[in-house]
Amino acid sequence: MRGALRARRHLHSRALPPRRRPRSRARLAHDPRGTSRSLEARRPWTTPLIAAAHGWVMTLGIELLLAADIAVAAADSRFAQSEVRRGIYPFGGATLRFPRVAGWCNAMRWVLTGDEFDAAEAYRLGLIQQVATDRADALDSAMRLAETITTKSAPLGVQATLRSATVAATQGDDAAIARLHPDIAALFGTADCAEGMASFVERREAQFTGR
Repeated sequence: MRGALRARRHLHSRALPPRRRPRSRARLAHDPRGTSRSLEARRPWTTPLIAAAHGWVMTLGIELLLAADIAVAAADSRFAQSEVRRGIYPFGGATLRFPRVAGWCNAMRWVLTGDEFDAAEAYRLGLIQQVATDRADALDSAMRLAETITTKSAPLGVQATLRSATVAATQGDDAAIARLHPDIAALFGTADCAEGMASFVERREAQFTGR
């Protein structure tokens, strides 16, 4: 399975005007889980998520990039975590993930001011991992990354890698370390491990089956 996350043409990450906001303040107060359900488990899935961005990438758009495993953006993309300029604050994950990705001071520079920044700065911060030439190249680059993972990497190895990193991020290093030996022992017994070792010795591309 491969794919990339992108917004359709009629969708974007700018804040909705007041008359179109789908949730009232009262509903948010009585149903906070409705806005944070996606944060309860940082990575419930073990399929890589690659995001491609272009144009205006604001507020929730940045938070979607922060939730991805790999992110690509077009060179002309503009970014802004501007909730503080609307009297609120980022409640879709930026206060958790932005400091982890960019470092505390780098994140606060943009989260506390709401200033705009460009793709070069997003790359420096670690918010994106590749700057593409334009919108089409951003999507193509994301799909190429997905294709590489799909065709070159063993599915069970990819799943185990994401699972281990997720445990470390959500439960701490000790919890992840405790799983290293059991998990690698299980992988050593798979057909894909045997194929990977054989392909290395025989100097050929591995043909993984996910078993």
